[in-house]
Amino acid sequence: MIRTKHICAALAAAALSTFAAVPAGADPKPVTVDVVSDVQGDTRDFAVTLNELDALGRADHLAFNGDLVPNGSERDYEQLFRTVETSPHPPISYSIGNHEFYTSDPDPVEVARYKRYTGMPGPYHSRTVRGVPIIHIGTTDGTYASGHAVVLGEEQLTWLAAELAKYPADKPVLLFSHHPLPDTVSGTFAEPVEDQAPKVYRKDYKEADRLLGILGKHPNVVLFTSHTHWDLRRNDWMSRRTVPGGHPAGFAAVNTGAVQTSFGPDGKGGEKGLSAAENSALRVQVFPKKVRIESRDFYRREVIRAVEIPMGGDYKPVEVAKPAWPARPVPPRKPHALTGTIGNETFDGVKLQPAVDEGIPADLLGWTHQGPAGWKVETSEAMPDGMREWRGWSFVTPRFWTAADTQLREAFSRGDGVIAVADSDEHDDKDNPAKVAPFDSTLVSPAYRVTGGSTVHVGFASHYRQEDRQRARAYVRFSDGTERELLAYGPGTADDAGTRDQYVTREVQVPAGATSMEVRWRMHDARNNWYWAIDDVQVSAAKVVAPVTGMSAEPAADARDLPGKGWWLPQAKVTVTDSNGAPVSRALVEVRFFTKGDAHWPDGSYTTRHGWTDAQGVTTIMGQGPTKAEYAWVTVQKITHQTLGDSPATTAAKILPPPNS
Repeated sequence: MIRTKHICAALAAAALSTFAAVPAGADPKPVTVDVVSDVQGDTRDFAVTLNELDALGRADHLAFNGDLVPNGSERDYEQLFRTVETSPHPPISYSIGNHEFYTSDPDPVEVARYKRYTGMPGPYHSRTVRGVPIIHIGTTDGTYASGHAVVLGEEQLTWLAAELAKYPADKPVLLFSHHPLPDTVSGTFAEPVEDQAPKVYRKDYKEADRLLGILGKHPNVVLFTSHTHWDLRRNDWMSRRTVPGGHPAGFAAVNTGAVQTSFGPDGKGGEKGLSAAENSALRVQVFPKKVRIESRDFYRREVIRAVEIPMGGDYKPVEVAKPAWPARPVPPRKPHALTGTIGNETFDGVKLQPAVDEGIPADLLGWTHQGPAGWKVETSEAMPDGMREWRGWSFVTPRFWTAADTQLREAFSRGDGVIAVADSDEHDDKDNPAKVAPFDSTLVSPAYRVTGGSTVHVGFASHYRQEDRQRARAYVRFSDGTERELLAYGPGTADDAGTRDQYVTREVQVPAGATSMEVRWRMHDARNNWYWAIDDVQVSAAKVVAPVTGMSAEPAADARDLPGKGWWLPQAKVTVTDSNGAPVSRALVEVRFFTKGDAHWPDGSYTTRHGWTDAQGVTTIMGQGPTKAEYAWVTVQKITHQTLGDSPATTAAKILPPPNS
């Protein structure tokens, strides 16, 4: 066993104070490499990450460091690469992670699927990007039969040693491996660091000593590892790891964060999930004699740390000034269109401006009357100006809208990013224009192509408040002049009181001769009354479902052995319904399987699995447990629908091991 010693660049806050400031210099243009990992089905956040990274300036390369998909199925890869194809990004190289092995198929089939979708030659490969070496390594065996997640094998280890030997000690080399090595990053140290739980991720590699021996000779190597999902705000997020007999400076190791969910210590020797809303990654800039690393939080839109590693001397990381986040608006946490979509709109990406008449600080850019391409607002010419921000339908951020006033505006939880708002109440707050003429404005979608005689489904998030004579209606106008009403609010209607924070779904029949349709939202006869806000418009040939609200979990058929994997797999059946009680298909369900009693983790451990619901809203998800576990149970962590977002869930079900365990 190689005895090791680590020198962490940021083991504690005190260590950070030793970092010297690096003055800005006339550095040559660097090679920029973005690093993401652990998407695991959270393609909405992945799209946010790709858009945010592109807003910083297109990188030269993107390294996707494993756990690309939740389970490794064809459906998982299809969903991932729909996001890749519809989001901006540079060329991508991929590491293989443990989640790529989570189907019941034999390992060679799972590896072949990874190769086919990613275009990679295998679990290990290398390339250069403008002269910078980019190297990926990964397991060739996903069975866990050895008791480890990563088995590299003699061929890969020999290949890696030869690859690293090509470069001098002052030439930066970027190495990517999904799993971390012991004593390198958060969650891997033998002794507690601050509040860190010891020994959480110390047995991932079968050949850990052999790999450390190779890397320890190369101080120019920066090893990027993922898998843990541990928070990048920790002081032990990176280190320099030394190995006896190697270079005195060792090699650098960096945690990449995760797109899906963050973790940290639970205070009891293990770990716990911190938040499913987190989304983090790295931007790496490679200069001739140094490597700059920025850890970025795409949920809060802020830079966490900025560090430079010199390629020479003691190679000690130096903390540098953090750059400001770009002002360019980026589409936030928004979904992609479903199969069968005719048109969809989230209103994000419009150019926002500061307040004119509202008393809102000028640094809060939050409104415009100029909607997305193809959208228009038809406002009555008789309606006086009033508050200019609210003369007719406006496109605003929820923050700007609630800064103007609250009065339950803040209750529109389904609206985010930019929303469309008609607000007669705020409009009347300057010069009382309602004394002259009522508020009357219509929001009009682009003309969507449709087929005569077909059925079209329309859905949108809606937040409406009614008062007095105010009226509102949503309707469809077809190219032949026919109109079909979707809903109506106001005196004498079924929805006289208005409905708040709901997702409206309707279907309409297309007239035989129609070739296109517009969706229209009109609010009129309003005099200093209330408001109507909408978001996430979907027009689809397929059914548009309401938000996920119902869920149940129960044990499925008894657990079964999976030949060749060396693990028994208990199963859980999860049923998902919408707010109307109808089954929700194509929902991604995340469950956590806990096991009690294991040779490696006698006090218990868990694994996370994902499954897609079928047409009946049902998915049966396999868990993972050791052969001799005492028992297992499952909790549903989160349900994600690619149109309607996330829904937390906590239903639990106990699952017993098979009789022969």
